[in-house]
Amino acid sequence: MNISEVNKTQKVGYFYLIEDNKLGKKTSEGNLHFAVIDYKNTYTGNRRVSKRALLIYCICVDGNVKKIGYNNSSLSQLTSGYAKGAMTGEPGSNRFSIHLEIYKLLKKGQKVEFYARWFDERFKTKIDGVFKKDGQEPISSLLNAIDVENFVKNKFEKEANLPDWNLQEQSEGYSTVAKELYGAYKSLRKPRWGNKASELFERIKNFYKS
Repeated sequence: MNISEVNKTQKVGYFYLIEDNKLGKKTSEGNLHFAVIDYKNTYTGNRRVSKRALLIYCICVDGNVKKIGYNNSSLSQLTSGYAKGAMTGEPGSNRFSIHLEIYKLLKKGQKVEFYARWFDERFKTKIDGVFKKDGQEPISSLLNAIDVENFVKNKFEKEANLPDWNLQEQSEGYSTVAKELYGAYKSLRKPRWGNKASELFERIKNFYKS
């Protein structure tokens, strides 16, 4: 599905290839930095990207939605988790794999962009009070993040289908090569530096050929 069909989303940034002379730097913890892509924020609206917020996001390839998800932290934390943050510390296998998949797409010359829709509507209703004497009392509440994500996913399934990467996460996961590289990353002794780390980084840089 094309992002133009999705209501109230805003383009907030895009991914790009890290320049060759900036690859493989040493982190402050003494680890090799395995990231091969980074993220550029382009959001110019009134919201603070460093502030916690409930939003649904879409990762789009040439305008087509490839993945949808929810976020309950800040937009800057979220996007970092797919860029440099996906290849340092102890990333999850999905973020690590998506980082590599985005890298492959960028190497092919495709555009990978990030869209978001904020859900900050408040709903007012009445509920039974805490104490018997209270009767019914008004309450104001925000939406639940998981409920919103499930609502969006269900709509995608009815209108077309879940995006490719969501389907992969529900079934066999990402490519075998990506999973092998993740396993090799996790097996490196800390600090992740030296010959074995360099050999793994060469394999990561060649992932786009797989």
